[in-house]
Amino acid sequence: MEILQTLCSRQASNFSPEFLLELLCSLAHFIPEKEKSADGLASVARLLNLGTKRVFSLNRNMCVVKLPIIFNSLGEILAGEHEEAIFAATEALKSLIYSCLDENLIKQGIKQINLNLGGGLRKSGPTIIEKICAIIEGFLDFRYNAVWDVVFQVISAAFDQLGRHSAELMAGVMRNLADIQSYHDDGFSYKKQFHAFVFITMSYFYICCFAICI
Repeated sequence: MEILQTLCSRQASNFSPEFLLELLCSLAHFIPEKEKSADGLASVARLLNLGTKRVFSLNRNMCVVKLPIIFNSLGEILAGEHEEAIFAATEALKSLIYSCLDENLIKQGIKQINLNLGGGLRKSGPTIIEKICAIIEGFLDFRYNAVWDVVFQVISAAFDQLGRHSAELMAGVMRNLADIQSYHDDGFSYKKQFHAFVFITMSYFYICCFAICI
């Protein structure tokens, strides 16, 4: 962990970004399953955040391909029971959303979505941004119900970063919100956060619809 921390820091030099990314992916694959302590999981979340941004700054094209792996791993930490780790995963997810979901990724996803809507044939599976958005949408699954308050923060950050393309790239959010609404009668814990999140979500959907119309 200490070696990885050094590699992730900007003080490190003369190292291979490919090697660091390989270490980060190994960490993402195995540690959330084996590491059970709050401190350990929080450290993993912070390292994934710091290291991914480090690689992104050095070799963007190589890094973005692995982003779904990183987001999925942070999602697993988010679904845990340790408050410190949940906080670290939340901050990491928001940080990576703002740092790595850039205009090029968004354009690639929108191009493929428009191709589908126009009756064209895709040449490949989901784009990187579509995979990441699907992971983020999945945070509204009931397995995350204990942390929906911070999930709303993460998805709000995604809507903010995706801007007027939010409705197209995260259309599944509205379906999931309808499911969450049904939990209200069973003692829903985050009503205030939920209503604020719905307001933000609807605002972006209206902005997107308005942009399409003009």
